[in-house]
Amino acid sequence: MRGIDFQIQFERVIQEMSDAFISEERPDTFTIFKFIGQAQIRYLKEKYINLPTTKENIEYIQRRSDDLKNLIKTVVFVNPDAATLGVYSGRAFQIDMIDDYVFYIRSDSEMTRTDAIPIASGQYVPNKIIPHSELERLLDTPWNYPIIRNPAVVFEENSRIYVVHDTYTSDISNVSLTYLRRPYNFDTSYTVYGLDVTAVGAGIKMRALTTTVYDGVTYKVGDYLTKDGNTLSSGTVCTPYDAIDETDECEFSYHTHDDILRLAVQMYIEEAKFRLNIKPEKQTQA
Repeated sequence: MRGIDFQIQFERVIQEMSDAFISEERPDTFTIFKFIGQAQIRYLKEKYINLPTTKENIEYIQRRSDDLKNLIKTVVFVNPDAATLGVYSGRAFQIDMIDDYVFYIRSDSEMTRTDAIPIASGQYVPNKIIPHSELERLLDTPWNYPIIRNPAVVFEENSRIYVVHDTYTSDISNVSLTYLRRPYNFDTSYTVYGLDVTAVGAGIKMRALTTTVYDGVTYKVGDYLTKDGNTLSSGTVCTPYDAIDETDECEFSYHTHDDILRLAVQMYIEEAKFRLNIKPEKQTQA
C-alpha cells in the first residue's frame, strides 16, 4: 500500500471503533503517519529479529529475504579507524553504524596479509561473528600468536563493531557491511532538491534519491550526505533524510501491510485510552 492508502484504512478502522474519531478526536495526518512509522519499526523487530541469538536472527532474515529485500542494504566503510581501546588496540578496526542501521546480516574485509596464509591486496574475506567468550583465544599472549583466517566481528555498545585481525595482517582497507536498515517514514513535508540545496540548513542530513555528486564525493541512491555547501554537482536529494513521499509504496512486502496497519491502529488506540474518555453510545428504548 501507499502511505495515503494506509492513512485511509487507518481512519476507516478507528472510526468503526468509535464515533469520537470521526470529528472532535479525529487524528491529523502527521499523527497517523507517526503511528504507521512506529508500527513499521515495531513489526520489523518483533517479526524478524526476535530470536535469542544473533545467528538465529540472521538465518531467519535470510530465509525471509523476499519480505525484506527493500530493507537490506550494503555499505562500504573505507579506511576504517584503528581501535585504540584496551585489548583491541593494534588488533582491530572499529566501525560505528550509520543512523538507519537496525540489524547485522554479514560483513567482509578487504585485507592484506604477507605472512601466514598470504592474502593479496584487494581481496575480500568474509568476517565471522564471535561472542566475547571466544575473544581470548584470538588475542596475542606471550605464548600464543594465533592465525585468524577470517577477521572476527565483536558487537559492543552504541551499535559499534570491532573487526579483530591477527598480527600477520598488515591492513584492512575496506569493510563491506550488509545490514537490515530502518524503513523510511511517510512524510507529508518530504521535500526534493535538485542541484540547489541552499534552502537546506547547514549540517542537516540529506538522502540521495539518484546517484549524486557533492563536494567531489559520489553517493549512491539511499546514501546519506550532510549539508555543507549550497550546490550539488549532479543528482537529486531529499529531506528529511529518512522520509518518503506519502504516495510511495510501503517498503515491506505487500502481504505484511495489513499486519502493520493493525499494529499501528492498536498502538494508537492504546495511547488514546489514556487521553480520551470515550463514552458508549446511548441506548434508546422503544
